[in-house]
Amino acid sequence: MTTRCPAAPAALLVRPGDRAMRMGMIGEGAGRRPRERGEVWIVVHAAGVERWTHLYRIDPRDPRTVHLLRAGAGDRAAAFAGWAAEVLGVETFEALRRLAA
Repeated sequence: MTTRCPAAPAALLVRPGDRAMRMGMIGEGAGRRPRERGEVWIVVHAAGVERWTHLYRIDPRDPRTVHLLRAGAGDRAAAFAGWAAEVLGVETFEALRRLAA
């Protein structure tokens, strides 16, 4: 499935050909301090031959602030999604989708 790039600020994390998944929010209900809350994204970057997977958190206090929580070579989306659900308390509610140019 192909979709358009997500809205800013998440659009700053992706390029054409990447796959992205919005995991959800880390909110007050997760028991996190305000500086640890935000919207969580997994992006599988398709730069060249080698793929990289990144797990990002966008700071709700300043959406221009993006925190890299995890990074790994290859497609590690499933592992990162499991980690985010277990450690951060985020629920996956969208499928990983290839982004259109």
